[in-house]
Amino acid sequence: MGLNAEQTAHALATSASMAAGLQQAFQSDAMTKPIHAGRAAEGGVLAASLAKEGITGVLDIFEADRGFGRAMSDSVDWDRALDGLGSHFTIEQITQKKSRGVWACTRNNRCYYSAQDGRRV
Repeated sequence: MGLNAEQTAHALATSASMAAGLQQAFQSDAMTKPIHAGRAAEGGVLAASLAKEGITGVLDIFEADRGFGRAMSDSVDWDRALDGLGSHFTIEQITQKKSRGVWACTRNNRCYYSAQDGRRV
């Protein structure tokens, strides 16, 4: 999206404050589980869009006493969490699940990005 460093920081801060998707959803037969990845991506794009327009986020949202880290753990090891940042990319170890639902989403994504680029869908 072409964000600068400050906009990126605010996008991350805003998306962390909007975070959900706790693992309890994976423990039941509820239909919300597959929605979590989409909502996370939506939240990230929204946060980046808001940051690009000047909306600010709480920059210590991850490490503050009442921040994301403390909400998820009593003992956050930030050195471990940041180890390999910028040099190790977990996404390189991820594959795409080839199911009807995923391919339908992929088609919608292509249409969305084509429309954003001004191409006819």
